Amino acid sequence: MGPKLVVRTHVLASIATGVVLENIQREEMIELFSQLYGKTLSMDEISTSSVQDAVSKEIYNQFPRLPTKAEAEKGWEAALTKVVSIYGESVEVARGMHAN
Repeated sequence: MGPKLVVRTHVLASIATGVVLENIQREEMIELFSQLYGKTLSMDEISTSSVQDAVSKEIYNQFPRLPTKAEAEKGWEAALTKVVSIYGESVEVARGMHAN
């Protein structure tokens, strides 16, 4: 397992739920998706449903108490509050194993 990546919790929740809870820079998104998937990915690869599904699954495996998509859609402010109260402002994301 490689080094962990420190990520703002709101960014992680945005990717997991598909609901934008915080704006994400392109480079930050590529780095996070690559970390969670387990190999360096391109934007084209990130846009595939198989990679998105694997990354979302990996996020919830590592952080099972993140809000669900339904919770985020119901009220993004409550979802942000939940994320921070459980995990803090940032988290360390382990490298995923989906590429193996």
